[in-house]
Amino acid sequence: MFIMPRNGKIVIVSIVALIILIATILSFREKPLYSYSTVVFKKTADIVQVYIPENSAANYLGLGKRLVLPEDYGMLWRYREPTVPSFIMRGMKIPLDFVWIRDGKVIEITQEEPAKSKAVLRPLSAVTEVLEVNAGYARRHQVQVGD
Repeated sequence: MFIMPRNGKIVIVSIVALIILIATILSFREKPLYSYSTVVFKKTADIVQVYIPENSAANYLGLGKRLVLPEDYGMLWRYREPTVPSFIMRGMKIPLDFVWIRDGKVIEITQEEPAKSKAVLRPLSAVTEVLEVNAGYARRHQVQVGD
């Protein structure tokens, strides 16, 4: 037979409070800024490892503040509906190519945008994805409209 000590209620309340505290702390844990995936250009079989922004902080930062970007890495922006997004090179330290994609096909390429550019970059028509890669990537890997 188990007999609960006089302060047993205090112990149970303390354990419940500790569980609630731990659950609260874990729920406020910082969420990752990016998820990771790959983009494959079918024509050349080139593979780009991509960061995908997962929240507003990652959307704002993009690839900004990075000093280098490996040749086969980039950032992929995905949109639920076709849209004409705007990009600026705020905080960029490296020049980029922008590959504008609609439903899995390259529809336009903006090549070798300088890091300190003040231009607002937009595709000519709506896209479902935008791939940012190192400047010159599209030329070096023969990425073309229609790929």
